[in-house]
Amino acid sequence: MPTDILFFWPINAVGLLMIGVVLFLPFYFWRVLLGGSYPQIGVGPLVIAYVCALIGLAVVNFVFAYTEFNARVASGALADKQRWSIVSGWTIYTGVLSLAFVLPMLGLLGTPIAALLLRWHRLSYRNIVIIVLTLWLSLTVISWVFSGNEWQQTHRLESFVTLLGDSLPGVLLVAAPFFMSLRLATRRGVYGQLASGVD
Repeated sequence: MPTDILFFWPINAVGLLMIGVVLFLPFYFWRVLLGGSYPQIGVGPLVIAYVCALIGLAVVNFVFAYTEFNARVASGALADKQRWSIVSGWTIYTGVLSLAFVLPMLGLLGTPIAALLLRWHRLSYRNIVIIVLTLWLSLTVISWVFSGNEWQQTHRLESFVTLLGDSLPGVLLVAAPFFMSLRLATRRGVYGQLASGVD
């Protein structure tokens, strides 16, 4: 399988170094972009946001693995008695693969946007909805423009609608919890009154 290298790559020295960089940069951006607001906010809300996003990612991968297994059972390719061993394996495998895309997006895109919005007191529910919708459409359009198979290239409208549906769970269960948990976490305690942007 061509994606196997993405699964095993993180365990070598270069992979571990890159993971360290990808995990360090968001906290650096968070500190720098928050500026004078950082002492009131701290790093706790960002940690909470990452935990919520990763829980959402685990749910997305589990649902994908479960539905894919059901489809293969229905087609006769797999036996139902294999369900939990295969579903758990697929969940872990796709989870590791998706981290290669999700962590850089959260760290290099989500964290800076959230930090700037917090600094400007604009991390409102309305702005979170706008961000999530923009991300959903952007991911869909990018996948659609760089379509990888012949069916997508010959069925442009159908492939666009399919890609919209395929990218929605990830956006709703990873990106939305990331920003929503940041908003909720920063509205508590000392920063509560500073972060009360207009909804």
